[in-house]
Amino acid sequence: MSAKLFQKYYSRIAREGILKSLLLGLVLGFAVLFLSATVFWFVNPNLFWVAILLFALVTAGAAYFLYEKKFRPTTKQIARRVDELGLEERMLTMAQLEGDESYIAMRQREDALEALETVNENLIKIIVSIPLIICTSISAVFGLGMTTVTTLSSAGIIMSGKEWLAGLLAEPPQQIELIYEAEAKGGSLEGEVRQVVEEGQNASPVRAVPKDGWAFLEWSDGKTDPYRVDEGVTESFTVIAKFIALEEADNDGSPNDEATDLPQDAGEQEGNSGQGDGAGGEYKPVNQVIDGNTYYGHEYNVALEEVLGLLAQDNAMPEELKLLISNYFDTIKVGGNDGENGEGSEGSEGGEDASK
Repeated sequence: MSAKLFQKYYSRIAREGILKSLLLGLVLGFAVLFLSATVFWFVNPNLFWVAILLFALVTAGAAYFLYEKKFRPTTKQIARRVDELGLEERMLTMAQLEGDESYIAMRQREDALEALETVNENLIKIIVSIPLIICTSISAVFGLGMTTVTTLSSAGIIMSGKEWLAGLLAEPPQQIELIYEAEAKGGSLEGEVRQVVEEGQNASPVRAVPKDGWAFLEWSDGKTDPYRVDEGVTESFTVIAKFIALEEADNDGSPNDEATDLPQDAGEQEGNSGQGDGAGGEYKPVNQVIDGNTYYGHEYNVALEEVLGLLAQDNAMPEELKLLISNYFDTIKVGGNDGENGEGSEGSEGGEDASK
């Protein structure tokens, strides 16, 4: 009898039980999702779908089990919820006295039934605790977040757990210190002159800027380009930018005594000494500076080395052409050829080129 009376209240209370079971099932499912996705992230990210399958199975199984064992409403539970609407435990007492045909029991049932007529089933609220909702939300964030990480890792967008762990356990890269200096009497530097970079990384650009009356000669490590970017550095170093003074002629054409920093190969070209008919004027060291910035002698040596290497590798080029190219570089060599070409002797092409 009580069951029939409470039937219209059963569905509403049952929905509450189903909702609670589902939320708790989701908590367990998301926990399994997080753990399994984490394991697959380390082991094999391509198995992320297995984590999703486990989540669905655990959530459904846990929700069904919890509803059947804990949240399926009984007659006494329904009576207790109805009494909470102001019936002062009339429904609970009637359910407890079900089957009792005594006068008192019958009077109690009659009173309970009259009170029940005033109660609408819609007054029964579905109650879900806030902590349960918060717990479900937090577990969802962790579970779905870890699944997203594993999925992205399987697509190669982010690193896998193995790669992350290897990077975490790896020794930090060595710090390399680079110092760039300049000879104060000849110029200065543009850029970061003291740099600390990780081993194997590239340094920031640095440029040597000569003062007026000076030109860039070379770096102390042999590089001849005033602009440098050291790539893939593996050890610390200190390099110094060297500069060369530009010699200015006096009124009588003699060089100034101030140009004392010229290299030996920056002297006069013997073929242009004026000793022969086809010889030009005196070769000044200022003419050995490219664009007023870079010393010609070093650029010549680099170009010559490169050309000789190409000639040695090119077996298809005629020997006459190779000889012609080699002779051309001899004619433009800093400091002249041998001193004999400047006397205007027969076959002296170097003197003729200089006069032109």
